Amino acid sequence: MSNDMNSLLGKYLSGQTTAAEDTIVTNWIDASEANRAEFQLLQKLWNRSGEQQEIIFDTNKAWQAVNAKINTAKAPARTINLFTRRSVIAAAAVVIIFLGLWWMFGQNLNTTTVYADVEVKEVQLQDGSKVYLHKGASLKYPKKFSEHSREVSLTGEAFFEVTHDAAKPFRIEAAQAAVEVVGTSFSVNTNNDKVELIVKTGRVKFGAPHDASRVVLVSAGERALFAQNTVKKELNKDENFNAWQSGQLVFNNTPLREAAAVLGNYYHVNIRLKKEDAAQLSPAQLTARFNNQSLPSVLQEISLITSYHIQQVSEGNYEISIK
Repeated sequence: MSNDMNSLLGKYLSGQTTAAEDTIVTNWIDASEANRAEFQLLQKLWNRSGEQQEIIFDTNKAWQAVNAKINTAKAPARTINLFTRRSVIAAAAVVIIFLGLWWMFGQNLNTTTVYADVEVKEVQLQDGSKVYLHKGASLKYPKKFSEHSREVSLTGEAFFEVTHDAAKPFRIEAAQAAVEVVGTSFSVNTNNDKVELIVKTGRVKFGAPHDASRVVLVSAGERALFAQNTVKKELNKDENFNAWQSGQLVFNNTPLREAAAVLGNYYHVNIRLKKEDAAQLSPAQLTARFNNQSLPSVLQEISLITSYHIQQVSEGNYEISIK
C-alpha cells in the first residue's frame, strides 16, 4: 500500500475525508478481496485503538483477513505456526496504531498556520496559489499538497488567487461551509454564523460540505451567502469588496453617504455628512477611482471633484459640508 493510501485511509477512519476522497477509498476497497480484508482488519484495529482498555484480538478472524492478503502474493507456500501468526497480527496492530498516531501528529508536522495579526499578510502556497489574509484572519495549509487535491482551512477573511489545476481541485474549509475551485480569484469571509463568498474571476462551488443539494455554482460578479444551513446567491453590488487587498477604491455614481461609509471602513475612521447640510448632500453622488492613496490625498481629491468641504473635527472623525 502506498504512503498516500495509508494517509487517505487514516483520514477516512478518522472521519475527515471529503466526498471525493470517500469515493477513492470505496473504489480501492472494492478493487479486490485482499483490499477489502485489509481494510476490515485496519478498521477493526483502528476502532479498538481508541478504547480505554487493553486491546484483545480475535486471533483466528484477524489472521483470516491477513492470510487473504498473504495468499495473493506469488511466493512459495510455507507453514506458519500459531506463535508466528500471533506475532504477525500483533505487529499489524502496532503498525496500525502507529499509522493512527502518525496521522494525528505527523500531519501537524506537515502543516503550517499563518496569522495576519496586525496587517494584511500574503501567503504563497506550494502550487503557486496566493492567499491574502485580512487582519485577524488565519490560514492552515499543508507544506505540500496531496496527490489528488489541494486543501486549506480558513478563519476570517481572505482573498484567493488560485493557480489552475483541473486534476487537483482546490478546497477551502471555511467555518460550516466549503469552497471548491480548480483555478480562479475570489474572496471568502467567515463571520460568526455565516460565510460569504464573492467571485472576481472564474466560477466557484460553494455551500454545505457533502451535501450537493445545498451547493451552488457562483460565477464572476456574483455573491453567495451560507447561513443557517442554507445557501443563496445574488449579483455582487459591492465593487470594493476586496479593496483591503487590492488597494483600489472605485465609485461609480455612488451616493455620497455610501461612499463616505466605504472610505471610513477602509481607512478606519468615521466620515459623516454635516447634520445641517445632510438634506442637500444626501442626493449627491461620487464617481472616482483611488489607487493606494493616503486618506488626506483622497479627501482632498473628493473636495476638488465635488466642491464640498471636508475637514477633520476630532481624532479619527471627519465631516463633509457645503462650502
